[in-house]
Amino acid sequence: MTTTFDYHILGIPCQIRATISGKYAPAKVNAPPEHCHEAEYPDVDFEVLDHKGYPAPRLVAKLTDLARMNIEAECLIQAKKDHDDDC
Repeated sequence: MTTTFDYHILGIPCQIRATISGKYAPAKVNAPPEHCHEAEYPDVDFEVLDHKGYPAPRLVAKLTDLARMNIEAECLIQAKKDHDDDC
């Protein structure tokens, strides 16, 4: 699934194009140990684009680890919204 949404990095407007593969599987903890497992999350890859939709390497260079985690979380939120809108 691919989704694109508006975002801001350090106050600079941009777009994020996210590709999400796999799906969420909740943790199972109330079962015998051999049937328990941790939660599984989809893989998220994203590309930072400028406000016109072109790759923005200068913005990517400014990303911190925390900013990357926030973008990945927002990618999952936006993908869920897109999925819910399609249903």
